[in-house]
Amino acid sequence: MGCLKLNIENPASLRVFNGGKSTVSKNDVKAYRYGYQGSEKDDEVKGEGNSYSTLYRALDVRLGRWMSIDPKSKAWESPYVSMGNNPIWFNDQLGDDYGIKIRKKDNKIKSVTLQATVYIQGDGASDKRAKELNKSAKNTFKTETVEGVEVNVKINYIFDSSKKPEDLNLGENLLTFKKEEGRSNVPAYPNQTGNTGTIFGSGKSTYTILHESLHLAGLSDRYTDNAKGGATPHKGYANDIMGAHGEMTLSISHYKNILNFARAEDKSPNYLVKHYDHPSQFIFGIKRIDTDKDDKLIK
Repeated sequence: MGCLKLNIENPASLRVFNGGKSTVSKNDVKAYRYGYQGSEKDDEVKGEGNSYSTLYRALDVRLGRWMSIDPKSKAWESPYVSMGNNPIWFNDQLGDDYGIKIRKKDNKIKSVTLQATVYIQGDGASDKRAKELNKSAKNTFKTETVEGVEVNVKINYIFDSSKKPEDLNLGENLLTFKKEEGRSNVPAYPNQTGNTGTIFGSGKSTYTILHESLHLAGLSDRYTDNAKGGATPHKGYANDIMGAHGEMTLSISHYKNILNFARAEDKSPNYLVKHYDHPSQFIFGIKRIDTDKDDKLIK
């Protein structure tokens, strides 16, 4: 986990052997003190590379568990759980929570991750269904490179039959499955992103769940209802999950809008809440990501 950076203090100490391979004396190098997700390594606690320190607590990287309780613990998981038990999709640089993040190098944005937690409950909701949705989300929401910046979309589904809207923290959402048929929706959309929604048909349509989840994450519909009771995709969105029913592809334009929105918020946050003392992380706001200042859809 993590990598080692070597700073050569005395170039003269380099020795050449075995066909030109170089070695450096241990006395002439300094180990890079940061590891996985940028956490500072604390080798004095449990040996070299076995313990990381964050603002709020320390992490045992061998177990993937914190050594003290989460200052923002949640009812559905152990207060010692690290990164929602999913360190591939989430990070927790402060040791308190996870959210939207922007990574920079030399003051330039190198990657943007739009991520959310969506709880599911109701008829047809289960741990098994949550796992199925996570698999589909991983296959649908790819990582794209836009103008040299890596843009990611990551949505994590968790089954929780007791979750209530008033229990939701920033960046958390709730979809309730109902057995009857109807048009699934996010009530606050299109005026705001909202954090709750209803999925009809017992949540059997994976497309519908992912589509409504993207509304919760700030993306807009890319179709117009027509007189025949159907929908006409906007130009360029005929194969897009937000433009055509049943499609499971997220067009590159969405990634561009996410990047542009992140750039604007990074300069002057207007719609996103900064993540405590960590300036590169944000929690979802209420404005759609792909609309302009007049709330008009960006092409």
